[in-house]
Formats: sequence, structure tokens, C-alpha cells
Amino acid sequence: MAHDMEVSMGARWARGLLSALVVALAATAVVLGLPSTAGAATTGDVYVVHGLAGSTADIVVDDDTVAAAAAPKTVVGPLRLAPGKHVLTLKSGSNSLVSGEFTVTAGTSSDVVAHRSSDASRSAVITVFPNDLRAIAPGKARLVVAHTATAPPADIRDKGEVLFRNVANGESLTLEVPPGTCVLDIVPTATSGPTIMDPVSVVIQPGTLTRVYAIGDASAGTTDAVVHVLRLSTSGGTRPSIVRTGDGGQAADSFTGGRSPMTWALIAALACFAGLIALNRRSSSAPVIGSRHSR
Repeated sequence: MAHDMEVSMGARWARGLLSALVVALAATAVVLGLPSTAGAATTGDVYVVHGLAGSTADIVVDDDTVAAAAAPKTVVGPLRLAPGKHVLTLKSGSNSLVSGEFTVTAGTSSDVVAHRSSDASRSAVITVFPNDLRAIAPGKARLVVAHTATAPPADIRDKGEVLFRNVANGESLTLEVPPGTCVLDIVPTATSGPTIMDPVSVVIQPGTLTRVYAIGDASAGTTDAVVHVLRLSTSGGTRPSIVRTGDGGQAADSFTGGRSPMTWALIAALACFAGLIALNRRSSSAPVIGSRHSR
């Protein structure tokens, strides 16, 4: 009888501990599944593009001069700015050439471009162009061409072939392209000239975001191009250049991916879980040796 009670108590103890472990495992899984906020971005990256052809200017963001006497085509950044509204002003002496508000979102990248309007009689404007920094396939590049010149809607061409049609001032279009050299020009929509922007050679490197801004006034002969290049990560499989063979534990680190303490805790808990299942089965199925009731 005493042995029966011991076995029964052992089984109840094992089941109780098993239940507690199940709860702990569930809690651990929930914690592991939660997104980590430790590395969450608290600022946004901003690049200011000076697209006012023919005008040297001080570039001012929120009353702070980030570039003094900047020449046209200057790109300033990245400026890491807090989320929310900010003000960009380009000034020549005490005169404001253009001023406008833009909004920053944490964890994003944007080009904030000061440029002329499509109509030369109107004031300059500020346009925000988000930077698409998503990973790209190996051997590819992302090309973005923006119309920020004083000119009507236009076609953007590469070596005479139209890439983008009917692009208006303040608009941009994107293509994923192989690396190489593009010879870009801009012509009025559905015509072959006269050009709004004369041909510009742009070298496209793999794994990059290459932005090209057409700036200036076609009627005044001041059109030009601003090129801004950002590096991208690549996605998809590539052939490994090195295979680790276990020297000094490197293979283990590479395989485990540098598991966190929480991950190791989950692995240990799973091992205990398996052991308790085995213990519980033994407690439930073992014969009661020497009990008078077994005879």
C-alpha cells in the first residue's frame, strides 16, 4: 500500500511539474516571439538635395545651418532627424530662396529636394522622395529618375530608348536594372527633342540605389543632373565564398547563428520537457512489485 501511495504521489508530482513546465514553455515562446525594441530606429535618415541651378545657398534645417554656401547639385546627409515635422530653408544671404515643411518617420530614408517649379514664373518648391532601400537581387541595381526641372511633362530615355513616359515635375519612376552605364536624357513627352536635359552618363553599380534628378530651366539652358547613390543589401542565394569546417567552434557559431540566452533557455526547457514525459510514462506504467494486491 505504501509503495502504491509513493508511485501515485510520484506520478502526481511529475504531472504537476509537467503542467508548470508547459506554462513556462508557453511564456518563453511568447517572449521569444515578441519583436525586439532594443534596436528599433528612433530617427529617420534625410538627404537634402540642392537642386536650384545657378544659386549658391546656405542649407538650413530647423534653424541649423547644415551646409554653408553650398553649390547647386550638393547632397547633404544623412541627417538623422527625430520623427515629426521639420523645416528646410535654402537662403542666399538674408533672402530665402525656398522654404518648406517635411515630415520624418523613424526608420526611413528620404531625399528632400529643393528645386524649381515646372513654370518658371512660380516659386521654387521642396519635394520629398522616399528612398526604397529594400534588398535587391544579386547583380541588380535600382534606378530612380526624377523630373525636378522647369519643364513640362517629359519622357526619360536611355541611349535614345524611352524608359519612362510622361513624367511631370515632382514625379519619379523606378526600374531594376543590370549594372552598366546609362546615357540618360529628357525630352518633351512624345517627341525626340529638343532635349530638356542633355545626355548624362551614369555608371550603375550592382547593389545600389542610384537616383538621378533633372534640375534647372530648359528655356534658360541651365539644365543639369544630380546623381545620388545609396548602397543596398542583396537578397536571394549566392554561391558561398568560404565554408567553415569547425575550427575553434566557428562552425557551431555559424550554424547556430549566435543563439541568445533566451534561445538556449528554450532548448533546455524542451529537454526537461522530454525527460519529464519519459518519467511520467514510467511512473504510470511501472508494475507495483511486492504489493499484496498484485498477487
